[in-house]
Amino acid sequence: MLFNVIFPDERVLQRHLNAPLLNERLEYLENVVGSDCCKSHLQRNAGYLLFVVEYLHLNKNGPPITTARLAQLSSAWLQAKLSSDRYWDKRTCYRIHSCFIRTTKQWLEHMGLLDKALVETWEYFSQFFKNKSVVLLALCSSPMLKERMGYIASRKLRQTMRTGETRQLLDAVKVLETLRAKDTPVNGQFSEEIIMRRTKEHCAGRSYNDFRSRQTAILTLNFLEYLGLVYHPEKHLSYLEYLDEYSEWELTCKGLTNYTVAATRDELLLFLRFLQDSAIEFKAISTSDVDHYVETRGKGLSRWTIHHIVCNVKGFLRYAEAREWINGKISDKLHGPIIYHYEGLPLAPTREMMLEIVKPKENPTPEDIRERAVLLMFVTYGIRKKELIELRISDIHWDEDIIVFRRAKSGRQQVFPLDAEVGNAVLKYLLEVRPRNTGLDYLFLSKKAPYKKICDASIIVTKALQSTGKKLTHYGPHALRHGVATYMVNAGSSIKNVSDMLGHRMLETTGIYAKVNLLNLRKVSDIDWEGLL
Repeated sequence: MLFNVIFPDERVLQRHLNAPLLNERLEYLENVVGSDCCKSHLQRNAGYLLFVVEYLHLNKNGPPITTARLAQLSSAWLQAKLSSDRYWDKRTCYRIHSCFIRTTKQWLEHMGLLDKALVETWEYFSQFFKNKSVVLLALCSSPMLKERMGYIASRKLRQTMRTGETRQLLDAVKVLETLRAKDTPVNGQFSEEIIMRRTKEHCAGRSYNDFRSRQTAILTLNFLEYLGLVYHPEKHLSYLEYLDEYSEWELTCKGLTNYTVAATRDELLLFLRFLQDSAIEFKAISTSDVDHYVETRGKGLSRWTIHHIVCNVKGFLRYAEAREWINGKISDKLHGPIIYHYEGLPLAPTREMMLEIVKPKENPTPEDIRERAVLLMFVTYGIRKKELIELRISDIHWDEDIIVFRRAKSGRQQVFPLDAEVGNAVLKYLLEVRPRNTGLDYLFLSKKAPYKKICDASIIVTKALQSTGKKLTHYGPHALRHGVATYMVNAGSSIKNVSDMLGHRMLETTGIYAKVNLLNLRKVSDIDWEGLL
């Protein structure tokens, strides 16, 4: 008998022989595990099966093993092992625990003793984690199984599902349990602020890094949104119909883009929420009410940001005055902080810095190829980040050597010659790096599935500029836009040409770059002004 060979100790041998389901255990070890395996491997698997039959009191005619019982068995085995083998490190513990769960599940399923629902659920989650039995059991046994599977199905339908989200949903369930235990819902829902706070506490308790904490926070919010558990104050705001009409007017009559209208709307939602929380009648708004809002909202913000806040509120109130929603005229009395337009100059990286970051690398990785194509787009055309994100494969006309950009603010299309170096870099990206058969026309896609339009353009530019070791005021894509414009001005291009290149509708917008025409400023500094002043 196999047990006589692998267990020389008589006491251990008798324990295995006297345990229930002897023949079934022997059959599994000989036929499934394989009698030609090494002795230690057979001993370990025989020990797993012995623990299972003793703990569960198994017999052939007993009820099927449910997910809860399997999870309880797994936990009991782990506790028993940890108490007897304290020298285990975390990696070894996980590996052997996973082996125990896998062997147990295979044997019980081989004997037909596993609950059918557990088998189906295990098979469903195996498409995400094939060989991670600890994770699979956690996914099958954790609460809210139907809700989690429904959320996963909805994400897969929209092709926005990441494999890691399946596991991170367990964090979202834990956060929801904490919310229900510690916080009072509003109409059965929780505010975004409370959800984010509880998620942050959960991540801190598990020592997650910043990246994983952000991912967990976003996923938790999306999951609770799917369950209808997120409270949106703006849906209960007074005077929301005024804002809806104003947004529609900005979009249709003023001709602003969806992106600009959405940004303005977000700010005005905060303003309406302030009015509601302060019990201020919209019709009776005064300048002191607006000043109080700006003072409260603007704490810790720059003058430029506060200036934009005032402009947004002022534009909304001017429209409200024209529609006679408020008494009197207060919009003309609103003034933001003093803005010093050129205090941050020079903002732009030099031409040498820009050429350095687009220099091709020897033996580039797929990530290097992708990043260089992105950087060349910014350095060559001075486009905005939004314009790169929305760029599509169909916008490049290879036969005509032209490329078409959709301007983020005006929505206009603008045609440029396709630079040879840009074209070669993009072609290399398309042929060697960009995923195929995604069904997406966006030129630059995310690095990992589920594929969507690029979302790390700012990170690519910031990392490249910081790698030069030069200190700048700003490191994002807009710094490169300033750099392109500054280079053109210093190279002798007219403000009109620079304005056309950047897609500005007004020359005044481009006038800022005349202030950084260092070559002409040096000429002015060399003039002998003596006798003229």
